Amino acid sequence: MLKTYQIKDAYSVKKAINFPVNGSSKLIVFESKNKNSILTFETSDADIQGAIETSKYFKTKESTMFLPKITVIKTENTNDDELDTTDDAGNDKQPTGAGTKEYPEVTTFEDAKTVLKGEPYNVAFQALGSPEKIFAKAAEMGVSFPNLKV
Repeated sequence: MLKTYQIKDAYSVKKAINFPVNGSSKLIVFESKNKNSILTFETSDADIQGAIETSKYFKTKESTMFLPKITVIKTENTNDDELDTTDDAGNDKQPTGAGTKEYPEVTTFEDAKTVLKGEPYNVAFQALGSPEKIFAKAAEMGVSFPNLKV
């Protein structure tokens, strides 16, 4: 199963972190492909996924400049693996990476802001200050505006 992890870091386009994998240290590099402060790393290696997800960096409640928070933003089914469709309490949920929600009716940035500020995304208006930020937040939330042009 391919998983994509992200770190938000406004000061870097690349961040390397060492993780213990099978008794040795493995350097994982998170990179920003769009230079939008969102650094990502993809892997289908279960050992590396386990190392990331059990590290002090993964989904920590602490938010210091020195401890970046790593989250899973996308999980893709590879081969014939089954995606887990239940949450920790055993309730049904949508699998992560289930697809991008398109809004072809959105043609202005004000319309895009309205969609992102509303349910189910609830993005703070401060995060939508420029077209670049709107596109970055839309990509992060799994939203596409195919008719929105700069």
